[in-house]
Amino acid sequence: MDAISLRKISDWIIDGARSAATPSQMMAECSERLVQAGVPLWRVGVFVRTLHPEIIGWSFIWKPGEEVHVGTVDFNFRATPEFTFSPLAVVFRDGVEVRADPRGPDSEHFPILVDLRAEGVTDYLALPLMFMDRAVHASSWTTKQPGGFTDKQLDAIFRTRTSAHRNFLLRKCRRASIPFLIRPALRSASGLLAEVELARGMRRQSAHSVLDDDIRRAHVCLL
Repeated sequence: MDAISLRKISDWIIDGARSAATPSQMMAECSERLVQAGVPLWRVGVFVRTLHPEIIGWSFIWKPGEEVHVGTVDFNFRATPEFTFSPLAVVFRDGVEVRADPRGPDSEHFPILVDLRAEGVTDYLALPLMFMDRAVHASSWTTKQPGGFTDKQLDAIFRTRTSAHRNFLLRKCRRASIPFLIRPALRSASGLLAEVELARGMRRQSAHSVLDDDIRRAHVCLL
């Protein structure tokens, strides 16, 4: 393990991971930096729950040499065997970490571990991340290294994941919330314009200034 590289990763995250413009880019760069520091990652997943009215959350999957795959998860997914019989179901339900050996006998209870074993994965780790509102998000970490992760490699993952996850989630939640905050603000502003025009006979120019002010306030709330 390269202690200097690990320290640089922490400093990069604390400084806001400025070289990564999007959540996907941040996830990819963080994973690649960990690999360069001596953590032999094969597949990393981040699973973000949301208050979106149509989906329960997003999934982000990184593999070496590939772009981050971003997917949405609808509410029906929670009732599928794919989720019910998965380590992530335990993480979301109980808020605890799950570590498993895909080559062990217990892996037969989890279809995802069977699939990972076929890919040559030797170790699997799923970790929770809890926010102040008690919402549980999760991540998964795998390797093909013979014997699985070492204690030092696990320590590097634990030291990095909390700050990285919080930065990642704040970015993702902020980007996702913008359309759902702006649209109600615009509707509210439009209603206000109608009332002002009908009740007070305000001129069009004044009405537009009210709308602009309402929009500016919506942007301020997002900062």
